[in-house]
Amino acid sequence: MLVELTKTAEADVGDAAVAYELERPGLGFRFEEEVDRVLAAIAENPRQYQVVSPDVRRGLVRVFPYSVYFTILVDRARVFAVLHQHRDPDTWKARGR
Repeated sequence: MLVELTKTAEADVGDAAVAYELERPGLGFRFEEEVDRVLAAIAENPRQYQVVSPDVRRGLVRVFPYSVYFTILVDRARVFAVLHQHRDPDTWKARGR
């Protein structure tokens, strides 16, 4: 299945990667690799992930405390948020899907 990221989700990933890279060189790249693993797994089987709302699922990023929020559409999965797990859990609800 095709996986698409909204511009907001792309910004989430980019902002987190930059912050991790400033913390320690190479860490931002590792973060992006782990997000890519989740996206690949979503593409392979999006229904394996936990349902957090009637039309929203959440994938967890290994090693990093981030969640990937997405919806399953007819022909693709749309990722609309990639958020730190310590943020307000309702933050993703304010995002347009």
